[in-house]
Amino acid sequence: MANAFLLVLALLAPVEASRQDAYLDAVRKGDAAAVKSLLDQGVPVDAKFRYDRTALSFAADRGSVEIVKLLLDRGADVNAKDTFYSAAALVWALNKGHVEIVGLLLDKGATGGEAALGEGVENDNPALVALALEKTKPTPDELSVALATAEKNGKAAIAQQLKAAGAQPLPPADKKVAPELLARYAGTYKTPGGFELKLELKDGALTCLTCGPQPQRLGAVDDVTFRPEGDPSPTVVFRSEGEKVVGLTLRRGRQETPCPRVEDAK
Repeated sequence: MANAFLLVLALLAPVEASRQDAYLDAVRKGDAAAVKSLLDQGVPVDAKFRYDRTALSFAADRGSVEIVKLLLDRGADVNAKDTFYSAAALVWALNKGHVEIVGLLLDKGATGGEAALGEGVENDNPALVALALEKTKPTPDELSVALATAEKNGKAAIAQQLKAAGAQPLPPADKKVAPELLARYAGTYKTPGGFELKLELKDGALTCLTCGPQPQRLGAVDDVTFRPEGDPSPTVVFRSEGEKVVGLTLRRGRQETPCPRVEDAK
């Protein structure tokens, strides 16, 4: 009996694989009727494809609103991530500016929605900005950064949109900080991914040597808070224990990345 059961499973496996291939093909083609038929035949809504991408990921990337709705109605995991980009469906929808799909995913509990405002500003997409303002409830700091970015890039309409939502200008990063304090901040800090931020005191200002293709000067908001000159994000906040500087925190909107100090200033 056991051998017969194993034989049945072996015979069914190619059929199931064929159905899953047809499922992915239907999603890629935007054939909602075929997707529904295959789901009705028992194909798992969250079947894994190459790098563990799901049908919802592909549908969100292609802007297939009808299929996204169908998959969500069938219980698709809105936060499933692939193993190559570590990206969920929301990332693909945001990258392509599919505003309606972004809204559908957020309504089903997609995480990472705070990225929508920045994507909308960066890509001059007022509809996405409006959606982000409605559904992700940006913090005052996120609104200020978005406003500074829009104004820096000459996107006047979006800047007005943000002001209407209550965005205030960022505080100026022009405070004069004591040279001896700046000297204490100079040194090397390491991100969780192992990237080294190398800061030195140069011409009276903190300068990051590894923050881009060219060294970046940091302007001070106050004695511990700095921003790259001409760039509204990220914010750098130094952390001390007594007189000893032990690390810094990179703030990008709601995301905070602690970076411990790994080397004393020379």
